[in-house]
Amino acid sequence: MKRVLIIGALILAGLIFSFYYYVILDHQKLYEIVKTDFTDKHPNYQFIDCVVGEGDMIVAYVHVRFKEPGDDKIKEEVWQYWDTDSVWLHRDKYLELTKDKKD
Repeated sequence: MKRVLIIGALILAGLIFSFYYYVILDHQKLYEIVKTDFTDKHPNYQFIDCVVGEGDMIVAYVHVRFKEPGDDKIKEEVWQYWDTDSVWLHRDKYLELTKDKKD
């Protein structure tokens, strides 16, 4: 019985580590990119936070929460990001890059 519990605990620890490494750390990079993109696009707005909602291994839909200047209401937009080999790109930037390659 102890062996089963030890094996189960090791498998669970491996799954938790895998989740942390592949999801949490990868999304941390994405969150930093989203915040930078948001600040560049809306320099006067107050960035609240962002959360990855739907998505798959290539595309992530990021829910960006913010406040506009002079308004206390928290608003939300959903931005689409594409996972390239080296970095997450906003949909518009990704389409610009792929358009240039086609031309």
